[in-house]
Amino acid sequence: MEGKFNYVQESLEYFPKLTSLMFGWEYNMAEIEKKVSNIKENDRLESKDLLSIRDAKEWNYKRFWPNIVSFIDLEQPINGIFKLGWEGRKKTISTLYKKFLNIEVVSVILRFVDPQNYAIISPPVENFFSLQPKDDHVEYYIHYLTLLKKTSRRFQMQNSLAKVDMALWSLTYILKNWSYKRFRAEWTEEDKSKIELIIHIYNNV
Repeated sequence: MEGKFNYVQESLEYFPKLTSLMFGWEYNMAEIEKKVSNIKENDRLESKDLLSIRDAKEWNYKRFWPNIVSFIDLEQPINGIFKLGWEGRKKTISTLYKKFLNIEVVSVILRFVDPQNYAIISPPVENFFSLQPKDDHVEYYIHYLTLLKKTSRRFQMQNSLAKVDMALWSLTYILKNWSYKRFRAEWTEEDKSKIELIIHIYNNV
């Protein structure tokens, strides 16, 4: 941070517009969180909850991930792992991974169930952290979350790892594309000034 300007926090502001530029419409992750809030409240995951995530109009799940319903039988709901919080993350992640056998899908589910403690595994953010693949996918995801937790403390964003991940995703996308005239033309002069400050501070920390 430079003075009181928190360049990671400020990057989060641009997440909706960046998703619009990249995917065609603004993602509304908070609305999806509301749609599946019953999972944590009831400590129970059912097939209908997976459909709520997959089919939510507030984003485009189908573009990036496998069919969340087709490769798992949830006739028996998953119970008792969604209120364990940060301290119980290994049990929560391991239990879901044994069911889904796909750590990215696990990260999607947990991000919406408990955004304070989880985030979607995001390739741009993986690259930001210079992460290397691990054979143990559960430990890899735990390490990913730990790095987000450290970032949340450094940049005073301790209310949500999901928001930290979104902020870093936005930052990496801005850094990657700001040199392109067409990309810069999408922003107001006020936004341009702030984004250029974000880039300046990032490049000088």
